[in-house]
Amino acid sequence: MPPDVATTNFTGLDWVIVAIYIVFSVAIGFLVRRYVTNMTDFVVAGRTISKWLGVATVIGTEIGLVTVMYAAEMGYRAGFSAFHIPVVLAAMALLVGATGLGIVPLRRMGVLTIPEFYGRRFGPNTRALGATILVLAGVMNMGLFLKAGATFVANVTGLQHEAHIKWIMTVMLALVLAYTMLGGMLSVVLTDYVQFIMLSIGIFVCTGFALRATGWSSLVSAVMQHKGPGGINPLVSESFGITYILFMCFVGMAGVMTWQPNVVRACAARDTRTARWMFVGGSLGFLIRQLIPALWGICAFAYIAGNPAMAAAFAQGGSKTSMDAMPFFMARILPTGVLGIAMSAMLAAFMSTHDSYLLAWSSVIVQDMVAPMFPHGLSERARIWCTRVGILAIGVFLLLFGLWYPLAGQALWNYMAITGAIYFAGATVVIIAGAYWRHASSAGAVAAIVAGTGSVLALAPVRSAVLPSLGRLLGLGASEIARLESHLTEANITLSCTVLAVIAMVVFSILIPDARDGSSEGPS
Repeated sequence: MPPDVATTNFTGLDWVIVAIYIVFSVAIGFLVRRYVTNMTDFVVAGRTISKWLGVATVIGTEIGLVTVMYAAEMGYRAGFSAFHIPVVLAAMALLVGATGLGIVPLRRMGVLTIPEFYGRRFGPNTRALGATILVLAGVMNMGLFLKAGATFVANVTGLQHEAHIKWIMTVMLALVLAYTMLGGMLSVVLTDYVQFIMLSIGIFVCTGFALRATGWSSLVSAVMQHKGPGGINPLVSESFGITYILFMCFVGMAGVMTWQPNVVRACAARDTRTARWMFVGGSLGFLIRQLIPALWGICAFAYIAGNPAMAAAFAQGGSKTSMDAMPFFMARILPTGVLGIAMSAMLAAFMSTHDSYLLAWSSVIVQDMVAPMFPHGLSERARIWCTRVGILAIGVFLLLFGLWYPLAGQALWNYMAITGAIYFAGATVVIIAGAYWRHASSAGAVAAIVAGTGSVLALAPVRSAVLPSLGRLLGLGASEIARLESHLTEANITLSCTVLAVIAMVVFSILIPDARDGSSEGPS
């Protein structure tokens, strides 16, 4: 690589700053281990989380390093029009928090997981199916967390070799596994609070240096010159449009109301009022978590576009991708020492998301898939150890998945939204119907969950494999297949599956009603 492409300001001093922060974070897991005595302590911190600690931990979880990476990539790709995504997501978080939609019934029931709600409302079969889909979609959603984190670290530190990326992914995962397996939700909440402080500092510092390096007028002129009106207005952007904006509205609402890492926060709250406030107050975090990194991505675009050697590296077929742009930019504009603080903040973001997600998916496996298999139940000690084993198993899978899954040109954010939608396209319908419509039946719930999984067709590798085959089966020519692919966008597929889930819930509930409405499995 040319010198101006390979250079980074990361030095030994920065490594020392990062090491101190990592040791401090992992130590928390050891310190809180003795306070974990049962599954409620381990999964929902004894339901003792207060209002402001809850807001901090929600924001800490939502501003993950993968979030920073995909938001920055969207800013780099789409310009200012990418700002509509965080605005919509924040508005949906505020709406759910203000109304209590979905989260209040879940907290009142005292469930630990969403599939447990399925079980109480619709029976054990719905619980097992819902848990399976939730875990598969959730683990897939996490699949590229490690790759995104390793990409950031590699670009900032200059460790660009493929072997370096693999070792970075392994070490980062091991650190998160260590304190999450030890302390459960208590460890997660305490580290999230520390990480929230580090994130706040890092965001402020990085934003100041990014704007200083580029200047606002340069951003606007670069976006207008290279992206045109679509770089400002999402309605005319090639990347977005009205259907995509509606897709984001759904993702924002469903993500808050049904996504297990978010719901587990509401279930850990002291009461329903605190649960609602978490998302009212946390809506600002939903805005900041993508708005500021998207701005960094735009700054990176302006910075790279103004340097021919860098622009060549990021051009199609070059050595860099759009996901590399933001960390590449930060490594060159942040001075030594400050870069170490920023790296610590980004590692805080990485850890705060991974710990919550690992705990969420493992607790679902134990509570809703393993425990129901034992007629006499599992002891609290056995549940905690099974959850720890689940965390470790998921971690190993993530390491392997992150090494081979191809994004195939699909934006990281779109991958995240789609893998989430595989689960919550059906889950949103089931939770709302189950909580507010007494005639909703188990047959309707199963049908809605299955219909929602059709969102998997929106993943780039699946679309590229299925749509051409489907077109040939229908006797379509190459041009007609291309038109089919252009119409079956990520947003169209996901929204269609959601509508199909609503229809399935209504039709099957009417045709196949339960013997008695609101059948109850009871807590396990």
